[in-house]
Amino acid sequence: MTADSDRTRWRFRPVALGAAFLLAAATACSGSEEPPWGGASGDTSEGALLSALEKVPYADAPPEGLAWVDIERAEELLAADEQRFTYVQDFGTSLLSHYSVPEHRYGLDPAAAHTAVTVGFRDQWGFWAGDFDAAAVAEDLAADGFREDRSGEAPVWTGPEGQPVLQVTGEEITWGNEGFDPAGSASGTPLTEAPGYQELSRCLGDEVYRVDVIQRDPDSAVLVWAVGLLAESPEDTSSVLCGISADQDAADRVADRLRTVLDEDDEAYAGSEIERVDGDRPGVRVHIPDDAAEHRPGRLLTHHMDLMLAMSDL
Repeated sequence: MTADSDRTRWRFRPVALGAAFLLAAATACSGSEEPPWGGASGDTSEGALLSALEKVPYADAPPEGLAWVDIERAEELLAADEQRFTYVQDFGTSLLSHYSVPEHRYGLDPAAAHTAVTVGFRDQWGFWAGDFDAAAVAEDLAADGFREDRSGEAPVWTGPEGQPVLQVTGEEITWGNEGFDPAGSASGTPLTEAPGYQELSRCLGDEVYRVDVIQRDPDSAVLVWAVGLLAESPEDTSSVLCGISADQDAADRVADRLRTVLDEDDEAYAGSEIERVDGDRPGVRVHIPDDAAEHRPGRLLTHHMDLMLAMSDL
């Protein structure tokens, strides 16, 4: 990555997930059904994903989607095999992926972060959680031509025209594009209270290191669904696809559709298993192992997209 002029406009390069879902909107061995998965409806996961969702508010409707990344685990996997784990190298955030970001990234150090959350596709915002040197970041932002404004106890840094807006503390960096109001990201209903998100988090489990979520319309067969990435080791990786529905009839339709997709491509989905998700809002869980020689993590959103397209059509 090379440094560009501070006057270069901040234009987000679409992450693979956003591009894939925008495209879908415009246009294995089949596993036998296993015993119900997910536990009782009151069994709430206290994992890192659920904690992150608690910090994403919404007003009238949940955001169209989001990406959550366990940066520490992703860094470990990238260090082991950067080519294989290229899908997680930008941690789902435009602060790292955009070509016009200076090489020093406005003083933002991914090594100081343990979690990255990116919300939305078209008008993105997000936050990093970690342990940051706020004074050092502020010094770099000032040197890059950012203007400091006060918002409560934490300053808001507004870049030159077209560049990002950031709010920096020692524990969190919140960011958005031009015109973003960090105060707005702290008000509203937590995403954990949106229909299906508690069940979705339990379905994905605590072992995922990246999750990409898509919100559907209330009248869709799927209320919300996501793809999570798992890695027992750099060589032993898999994906889990979870979809949550409003009722059992809808969940059964989703399961039938996904089972058809799995049946149609034994090579891509070899060893896959499909299960029910029980709870107040039922759903479907598909676990899909990777062939280490052929399949890279993230392939369900970048290459083998027929499961994603099926979910988008339901």
